[in-house]
Amino acid sequence: MKKSPLLCSEIEKCNIGANDAAIYFKNGSWIRVVTASDSGRGARANILIVDESRMVEQKIIDTVLKKFLTASRSPNYLNKKQYAHLLERNKQIFMSSAYFQESSMYLQAQSYTANSLDDTKKYFICALPYQLAIKEQLLLMDSVLDEMSEATFSDISWMMEMEALFYGCGDENLFKYSELAKRRIFQEPLYPLELYRERNMKVPLPQDNETRILSVDIALMASKKHKNDASALIINRALKTSDTTYSSNIVSVDTREGYVTNDLGLLIMRTFYQYHCDYLAIDGSGVGQPLVDYLMENHYDPDYGVTYNAINCCNNEDIATRCKIKNAQKAMFVYKSNASSNNDMYLALRSAFQNEKINLLISENEAEIYLNTTVKNFNKLSIPMQTKYKLPYAQTSLLIEELAKLEHETTGNGIRVKEKSGMRKD
Repeated sequence: MKKSPLLCSEIEKCNIGANDAAIYFKNGSWIRVVTASDSGRGARANILIVDESRMVEQKIIDTVLKKFLTASRSPNYLNKKQYAHLLERNKQIFMSSAYFQESSMYLQAQSYTANSLDDTKKYFICALPYQLAIKEQLLLMDSVLDEMSEATFSDISWMMEMEALFYGCGDENLFKYSELAKRRIFQEPLYPLELYRERNMKVPLPQDNETRILSVDIALMASKKHKNDASALIINRALKTSDTTYSSNIVSVDTREGYVTNDLGLLIMRTFYQYHCDYLAIDGSGVGQPLVDYLMENHYDPDYGVTYNAINCCNNEDIATRCKIKNAQKAMFVYKSNASSNNDMYLALRSAFQNEKINLLISENEAEIYLNTTVKNFNKLSIPMQTKYKLPYAQTSLLIEELAKLEHETTGNGIRVKEKSGMRKD
């Protein structure tokens, strides 16, 4: 606009506020931004553009956004007979990176492709992969090669985001994207501890019907050499739904690489106590045993200026006797896996998603709306601060991506789950 005096002369008003982001033209036309949610109901338009459409629920697209397109544009010249045939149809444009083949957007892309081949219909679809950006000098080949060489590079994410290709979940995939995505219904996360400290907020205490569980998967090698090694700390707010059942709500996912035993042990104790967890589940096999021993001792946290009390094992008496701290709370479930128990866990996790017993945090798009309504002046916060608020939702997306990419095979001991080469399953 700034480079076009003629365009500037046609603009009456330009708003860039969060509540009214719009450009108003002197001829009565306008371009407005609305939220892709129920709150957008009632808006009207002649051209609908849905950006990052893969992140917008199909229900919202069908019941809210498409309803914007009612009456066609009606300039006065259409009242003249010689121009009456120039009535324009309303248009809808969907822009997005590619995603999983189980997503509703893939079905939409298939439908648009078929309809674009039918001369009686007015559909168009195209893919603009990263090679086009390189050709137009919007992206440098060197930066692409550098990104591909990084240890954290994901060829699946690259395929969807940069190559405009949809990734398919075949029969070898144990978890289906559609089953995982529909469980993104829980709004309130537990934010990173540093955010609570910087904003002078308190970590919410567990509710009366809540059991808060921290589970830890252990890896002590950085991923530069071992591409799938990261320690994962996950918090489940298990809410009691009856005398014998709970719903699991995964509200925090934290991954760390390259931590030595003592540093990771202190991080686990800090997470357990600062988030007011009731139980800790940890893998006690291999490198996990030294961590279990560390957790069964008292340790001082210099960052918070407090001493954390030892946590003793509650499910294995042989391990519990190793704890030398008298009356240490028995809140640590030490898990030692084998092929049979792993099979049971895989099937239980899959069943829990299918039976809607596990809830995940809402999508980043919905989180933007939630944060703007619950965090005062959220849009005015610094970008790093906003990022900390958004982190739990982004980690949830990565969790879903990892689960949807896992493959499985049947062995004599049941199911064996494996990640693709170079992928993660932390």
